[in-house]
Amino acid sequence: MDAWIKSASGQHEIAFADDETPESNGDMVTPRLDDVPDDKEGSPEAILIVKQASQKQEEVLSRVYQAIVDDPELVELFDVIIKIGDSRPRILADTIKTDTSDINNRKKRWIRRISEINSNLKGQSDE
Repeated sequence: MDAWIKSASGQHEIAFADDETPESNGDMVTPRLDDVPDDKEGSPEAILIVKQASQKQEEVLSRVYQAIVDDPELVELFDVIIKIGDSRPRILADTIKTDTSDINNRKKRWIRRISEINSNLKGQSDE
């Protein structure tokens, strides 16, 4: 047990006030993860990955919207989910001012439309 306490993994982080420094209180302070700069955050690879992910996300959202554009209730549901970032029926029903059974029915129609698109895309890729 004493070896573990003396080891690096047994040392605890000590938070100090703004006017104190590690030297003034004499305790060893290990840097927090937030204090260590992330070298990969601004790297060209990371920027490219983020850009590609956002392009893919936009493409998926566009496909979903194209699948539901002819149904105003599904478009309303889509817009609310994107706006509030939540897909729980109770929350959506409160926002849209309808009941949860209507939301569940809309979600079922939405899933059916999306599955039709996926099967069409798979059929096109197989050809």
